[in-house]
Amino acid sequence: MSKKPEADVLTHARLFLQLHLDAAPNDKILTKLNEWLTSTPSFSHPFSFKVDPHDHVIYVNGRPLDLAASPLSAEHFDVLVVHEASTRSKAVSKAYVAQFKHDNLSVEDAADKSLAFNLVMNAIDEYLKVRRVPSVLPEVNPLYSYETPTSQPSGLDVVAYLDPLSETAQRASGILRMLASVLHAKITLVLLPSPSYEEFPLKRFYRFLWGGSESSSVDFVRLPRKPVLTLNIEPPELWNVQMIQSDVDVDNIQDDASATFYIKDVLVYGQCVDRTIVHYPSLPNGLQLTLERSAGTVHSHKDTVVMKNLGYFQLQAAPGVWELGLAKGRHSKLYELVIQEDRATTVPVIVYDFLSSTLQLVVKKQHGQESVRLLDEDEPAHKTTGEAVEEKSYWRSLVQWGSDPPSSKRDARSGDTIHVFSLATGAGHLYERMLKLMMLSVMKRTKNPVTFWLLENFLSPGTKCTVVWLLTTSLASADFKNSVGALQAEFGMDIRFITYKWPNWLRRQTEKQRIIWGYKILFLDVLFPLGVEKIIYVDADQVVRADLNELWTMDLQGRPYGYTPFCDSRNVGYWKDHLRGKPYHISALYVVDLVKFKRMAAGDSLRAIYDQLSADPHSLSNLDQDLPNYAQHQIPIFSLPQEWLWCESWCSDESKRLAKTIDLCNNPKHKEPKLDMAKRVISGDLFPESWLELDAEVKAAEAAYAEGPHLDV
Repeated sequence: MSKKPEADVLTHARLFLQLHLDAAPNDKILTKLNEWLTSTPSFSHPFSFKVDPHDHVIYVNGRPLDLAASPLSAEHFDVLVVHEASTRSKAVSKAYVAQFKHDNLSVEDAADKSLAFNLVMNAIDEYLKVRRVPSVLPEVNPLYSYETPTSQPSGLDVVAYLDPLSETAQRASGILRMLASVLHAKITLVLLPSPSYEEFPLKRFYRFLWGGSESSSVDFVRLPRKPVLTLNIEPPELWNVQMIQSDVDVDNIQDDASATFYIKDVLVYGQCVDRTIVHYPSLPNGLQLTLERSAGTVHSHKDTVVMKNLGYFQLQAAPGVWELGLAKGRHSKLYELVIQEDRATTVPVIVYDFLSSTLQLVVKKQHGQESVRLLDEDEPAHKTTGEAVEEKSYWRSLVQWGSDPPSSKRDARSGDTIHVFSLATGAGHLYERMLKLMMLSVMKRTKNPVTFWLLENFLSPGTKCTVVWLLTTSLASADFKNSVGALQAEFGMDIRFITYKWPNWLRRQTEKQRIIWGYKILFLDVLFPLGVEKIIYVDADQVVRADLNELWTMDLQGRPYGYTPFCDSRNVGYWKDHLRGKPYHISALYVVDLVKFKRMAAGDSLRAIYDQLSADPHSLSNLDQDLPNYAQHQIPIFSLPQEWLWCESWCSDESKRLAKTIDLCNNPKHKEPKLDMAKRVISGDLFPESWLELDAEVKAAEAAYAEGPHLDV
């Protein structure tokens, strides 16, 4: 094959130089270049590239492109030249254009300049190949990485950088295995351990169960038997999962154990936005919502409050068609829904699977109400006495739904119903045993009707499931829960189970004890039905010696809640400086005016402060106690009389006879077992019944109830 003459080669150089400098060549230049290149398939080039003379090659700024016997059109050259000009040669040409006029160049000068351009651009190419900014992710090194073998090409390539001694790695390992087995993903696992550890970071064993698994259970085998283990579950965000059966105390596992969980409810949650001012949407925190469903004669009702963060709201529902709307009363008179049907007052919500989507609820102020504040700490003056009584009666009637028919012992009580909130504040059956005794002591000393609201999340089931007859035959929460029927029948207690799913945007706690503490303080505005206007919290390990009606009717002097101050208040160190003369209060017993609490948006404030402080893992060592004390300057605390909480650890023996509640708080100076302390402290002439006598009374009631004609399944 003939070579191009030298003159043609130099013409080629000149043409390319013009392309460098013009960066936008006209059609005449492109046509001439195309004709020159296609006249002979190969040519001699001054660069010493090893190219077979029979190859179809084009050199672009010194880079050979193999044409592979494919013809090039003028359009192809157009794309090629424009791309080269914009990505490589344009900057170089700008640097040279002021030094000479290419129209006056000789053939030799044009060839030299073309060669110079190629050399410069090759240097730039090499420069660009070198990373100037450190990569966010480290390079994959085979010494500390693993790549799954793949027998076929994968459309998904996953590279995971994990600290092998982290809880995140435990969660991710199951997800990575699922991606590899189901989607045939290529997985590259890069291990990045921390350079140093103060202590071994992993304190749990973890298993991951996903929907495609052949089994609906997970097994832990060959676990160490020396430490006492606890069992916990991390369900998907939308599931309210409760334990239905266990053959051991899941908070004190020392041998073989099994537990069964079930999905009790599916979450209906979302964001509520106020678009009264269209271009300036706001979040209507404090707005009350209801979720209702009617099926024949059965009417189901759920309600909640919109939070300030994201306008978040959460409700729990069973599968079916529900109606989401504004709560009756002031909230529905102040706001209206923004929906397509102008006259509609509710939004249909269909719960049909376990993957419900996030709801977007839009509201606006009613005409003429644009300047009225939703949250007002003062009682709204526009209500008539009749309206207020009717509204209160309506909400109180909703609170009664779901309770068992009144027993003769409950009918004997009179006055307003006192609502007592509690949870098993410690791990294991011992605290549940103490919880029953606390509830019995309340019933013995209080003459009013009492409703106990117990956080369901941490109550253990029994070995049997009890069917409780409510408005329909349904599986109720089983079984601290086995004792509930006995406590209701024998002592006239009204016991309700409540729960709330920790929102995913609020920093979570990982230790079970700290999760329990969080539930004591972070969700007081959303845990209870809207008809509950006040609650008294009593720790499970307390015994009550006074009528709680005295505390129920106490004037909190405009504060949203009242706590008992520490006998010897924190008058040194950090708390002395922060409290600035205010007392440090104990969280074992407190009373909350929920109406005032909600109007102040105290729940939103507590969650915001918590989210800031909990970023430091060493902060809020006693979460349920430190948080309200820290927030005193923003959310004031009413100090209850000292006699409402007595604890041996910090109160004098002389003051015990005046105590209205006895708290079995742990004394760090003594390692006395909890049960031994309870038997010792709750005894003597100060108590009509000792702790042992209360315990025996509960056991006798459970035994009598078990022998009765009750339906067990």
